[in-house]
Amino acid sequence: MIKKAIYIFLFLFIAVYIVWALNLFGILQLDDVVTSTPYVKERMKTDKQYDRMMNDYYKLENAYDELKKENEELKSDLNQVQNTLEQKDEKIASLEEKYANLQKSQEDEKQRIDKLVKIYENMDAEEAANVMADLKMETSLEIMDELKDEHVAEILMNMPKETAVTLTERLRE
Repeated sequence: MIKKAIYIFLFLFIAVYIVWALNLFGILQLDDVVTSTPYVKERMKTDKQYDRMMNDYYKLENAYDELKKENEELKSDLNQVQNTLEQKDEKIASLEEKYANLQKSQEDEKQRIDKLVKIYENMDAEEAANVMADLKMETSLEIMDELKDEHVAEILMNMPKETAVTLTERLRE
């Protein structure tokens, strides 16, 4: 039995050596023989498909990573824009509040001036002139702007000349 095994081993060794030598000298194309078998052909086709599929997978994975990064950048930009928008909204609200307060203040001031105008309309021109001579220039001008021209003329006639001239010059502006 050992003899038989040795003969088989020697036979296989010599056969492999001859095939190798034929392949080495180009007499036998061992690559063609191996790759032309149906199993190897199918396996090579599958391997190529697998390689193509993996390349496609890696491309898709890279594209996904790039899109994910771009998405994060866009989210960051969106957050910045939203923060800016919130700040602008707050500023607008603040300005609207200031505007409303200013408008109310102006209306209140107008009501006070209107009340003073009514008081000065009911006063004698000489008394009005004496009081206006002691008022601040701006207050006197605001009241005179609202009074009837005839009453303003009577008040100016009863004021000291210097005060009347100054008020007249300022009324002209």
